[in-house]
Amino acid sequence: VSCDFLVNKMGESVWYRANATNLVKHNKHLCTCSLYDISAEKAAQARVLQEKEYKKGISERAMLSFDIDLDTRRILNGGKKFMEMIEEFRDLDYETIFKFLLEKNTLKEDFNRLYEFFSQKHMCKEFSFGHDFLEIEFQMKNDDNNYYWVKASVHIVFDMVSKHRIMYGLIDNITEQKTLHDELQNKAEIDELTQLINRAKTVQVVNDYIANKRPG
Repeated sequence: VSCDFLVNKMGESVWYRANATNLVKHNKHLCTCSLYDISAEKAAQARVLQEKEYKKGISERAMLSFDIDLDTRRILNGGKKFMEMIEEFRDLDYETIFKFLLEKNTLKEDFNRLYEFFSQKHMCKEFSFGHDFLEIEFQMKNDDNNYYWVKASVHIVFDMVSKHRIMYGLIDNITEQKTLHDELQNKAEIDELTQLINRAKTVQVVNDYIANKRPG
């Protein structure tokens, strides 16, 4: 029999596990008891639960979301829209699925860099260097065949249960942010009266030109 309980120890909460075992020795019933500090185990369980809830909340708000096992190259889970998009390809490895999705929904000139970004080789290489959070911006086709700006964010973790590297991905629509950024940049570089580039932008262009022309 085991029981977990919480104790307030000098102002700190400490989890203990008590184990009791009944034994029969020389026709006598004996009971052995042991007590363990399991605070670290409970804290780890709480972190896992919080991480799951966090991912669930984020994925519900994202335009597209997906969970991928990088070691088996299989898609584990995804948001409703993403799973509908890959329904007929679900049993294929994720790189083959992404190849199809990128060819169908992104600009032709962006395909190579996007396919390389999402590749298992690139993700595992970055993770080995300690880079567990990666982002990339690109244009994606919507249901009306118009393109809009999106940002893909991926978080790579080492799953302690499966011992595999898992990639959690989100794709968000950032068209409004992109439009606002371009408008602000345009205002900063273009003179409102003449509609020509201003002095600061002119100096930057000239300096860049000189730097590129410099030998070596």
